[in-house]
Amino acid sequence: WDGRIYALDISSQDTLWTKRTYETQPYPTFGQVNTHMMVYDSLLLFGARNPTVQAINKNNGNLVWEYTVPGGGWISGDPLVLNDTMYIGGSDCNRFFAFNAYTGEMYWSYTFLYNNFSKPLICENFIVFTTGNAYAYQGTNYGIGYLYALNKSHGEIHNFFQVGGNLFTNPTFKDNKIYVGSSDK
Repeated sequence: WDGRIYALDISSQDTLWTKRTYETQPYPTFGQVNTHMMVYDSLLLFGARNPTVQAINKNNGNLVWEYTVPGGGWISGDPLVLNDTMYIGGSDCNRFFAFNAYTGEMYWSYTFLYNNFSKPLICENFIVFTTGNAYAYQGTNYGIGYLYALNKSHGEIHNFFQVGGNLFTNPTFKDNKIYVGSSDK
């Protein structure tokens, strides 16, 4: 929960650098880096259990850019980069973002239902991702899962499906079909 990132040399087992990703911890479950980190060129891109997306230099750990969601809400989706555009979803902020991977300029954002914890998928001209209700987990309540398809260039919704229970899996695409896993029975 300390929100640190570590760069380790596998051969020598030396720690090359560490980076703390936040200054203060307002509550005990704040700050964990629980997302997939993506290396893109010299950048390490990631979200966490806090409202900030960060890009740091993979060679020295220095901050390159960051974006903090106004009003808060975790950015717990996994990043994906295509043609210098980084796509990432938030969990408690309920927003999906497209940023310039190098500068952090936000191209667009889209507000969705519930929480996103998965890595998006590029499918032709669309960015596809899943959501579910992270707070629906009691008894036989499997939540509600949604599959979204947004135009990857401007973020407008193209299609939207309700599918079974919570969808927290990464969608995959093969033979003109999208596959997702759900928490329902």
